[in-house]
Amino acid sequence: MTLLAAARKHLTQCDAFIQQTDDAHGSEYTAPCDNRRPAVSGFTGSAGTAVFTKDKACLWTDGRYFLQANQELDGDWTLMKDGISGTPSIEDWLIETLPQGSTVGCDGWCTRYNGFLKYKSKFESRNLKFATVANPIDAAWTDKPERPAGELEIMQVAQAGQSWQDKLAAVREEIKKEGCQGLVITMLDEIAWLFNLRGTDIPFNPLFFSYCYISLDKVQLFMNQAQASDAVRAHLAGVTIEDYASTLSTLESLEDKVLASSNSPAAIVNALKNKQVVTNTPVGILKAYKNDTEIEGMLLANVRSAVCHVKALKYAEDNAGTGITECDVVDKLNEFYRAQKDFRGQSFDTISSSGPTGSIIHYKPKPGSDRKIEKCMFLLDAGAHYTCGTTDTTRTVHCGEPSEFEKECYTRVLMGHINLAKLRFPEGTRGPALDVLTRQPLWEAGLQFNHGTGHGIGCWLNVHEPPTGLYLSPRLDCVTQSADLFYAKGYCVTDEPGFYKDGEFGIRIENALYVTDVQTKYNLPEGTKFLKFESLCFVPMCKKLINAEMLDSSQKKWLNEYHKKTAELLIPECKAQGWDDLIPWIEDNCAAL
Repeated sequence: MTLLAAARKHLTQCDAFIQQTDDAHGSEYTAPCDNRRPAVSGFTGSAGTAVFTKDKACLWTDGRYFLQANQELDGDWTLMKDGISGTPSIEDWLIETLPQGSTVGCDGWCTRYNGFLKYKSKFESRNLKFATVANPIDAAWTDKPERPAGELEIMQVAQAGQSWQDKLAAVREEIKKEGCQGLVITMLDEIAWLFNLRGTDIPFNPLFFSYCYISLDKVQLFMNQAQASDAVRAHLAGVTIEDYASTLSTLESLEDKVLASSNSPAAIVNALKNKQVVTNTPVGILKAYKNDTEIEGMLLANVRSAVCHVKALKYAEDNAGTGITECDVVDKLNEFYRAQKDFRGQSFDTISSSGPTGSIIHYKPKPGSDRKIEKCMFLLDAGAHYTCGTTDTTRTVHCGEPSEFEKECYTRVLMGHINLAKLRFPEGTRGPALDVLTRQPLWEAGLQFNHGTGHGIGCWLNVHEPPTGLYLSPRLDCVTQSADLFYAKGYCVTDEPGFYKDGEFGIRIENALYVTDVQTKYNLPEGTKFLKFESLCFVPMCKKLINAEMLDSSQKKWLNEYHKKTAELLIPECKAQGWDDLIPWIEDNCAAL
């Protein structure tokens, strides 16, 4: 019996059940014990929502995952292409499917408060009940894995740039500004950042399971007590460490006016007697501003990752057509990463895609079913964690001779990438105003890509870090579940336009950038601050795929300067690691146009 069939037997409290990807912390990546949506549907992409009734089952996901979902869903499931004209919303589909008076259920721990309110309002306006219920998937999941509780590591102030006590003081000032007496934190990366602690409980993200309550005179950290070693307890002197399972009862007893994020689980926010709900917590916003130490660490991490990326790309190019596979490149890259100082793991599953698999935006090669790398387009999207920072880089190369169409597509993606990277803009600009610049060269030729242009990136933290992002429109339903912030100095974000020709190839160029001040000619009106992006990532572009005649003078200038700095940073690193064989490849691809 499939898990879907078994879960349907537990639909006793409702007529339909909604299962998001989220765990009880709104995590993008979830521990195996929290992989409810993949377990019940078979779809393993990082974003999607499963909905099932007694006789129907649908999976909603966005354009990044359409091809993947078609491959992974079996005949019990219908794919709903979110964002495509004609696709009904979850609410509309259930309203049409269920008789009036029916009950739609959700797991209050796996449903964020903002989503809970949205569903509740829509369903109740159409004579459907909406309620939190016992999760039928959990009831049917007989071989559910145990919850992990890995050893914690302290991030030293030399890497973090600020003590957790100073961060706490800043957070308390923000709590007071909001007229509250306390703050509940449910996002794992916010807790890890605040206390300068890192864990291993979540795949690809250096996090540990915990909740936190901060009042103006006390801090309570709810976690697995076994993870609180003597060193951790000494580090957290002054913090009360309590059992993870006692979180809800403690919050229910509070009389304080508590600040809470709308991204928190509905079970948490609904438990608060006196709450003030905001989109982003003060911790999330403070975390977005990287200090000078973090920026320096991110640059160092990117140089280490860059030489690994170059070595993997060269390996793919040199061996294309000899029988090596996409997984062979993944294994080689992991080998290169592990040789780097202070490496702490990959920041996400490596995307290694040759030819047609490149058109699957978040493709993950699997041993035995992966493609051989031929003399065609090859896309490598990978990242790593180091104790000084986190990386996320994508490059596309051609392992043979590209067609004119492939060169044009690549060059248009590159033009969009450069348009953003060289931009100067006033402080306070929002993401959608910037995103469109990366699409203009593609739109000009009638080309498009169905994903955001960029996301925030943490410092030895989540590779996809809310609430910073670059999306075509303000996003309240994306992985960050947060409205785009105004851009300001210290933000780190990726710049990753692309183009994907179904069944043929994919192109994406991704760099990490940070925001810093710039003095323009006028800086008017008086008092206006202007900002610019600076690159954190330095990996050569693919010279053979660039049609230089398509670039304007400012784009050529940016690219030549970028490649000059790339060679200056990577060649000494290659020599230091004994990887001198990479130097000719770097010099060739970094040659000025």
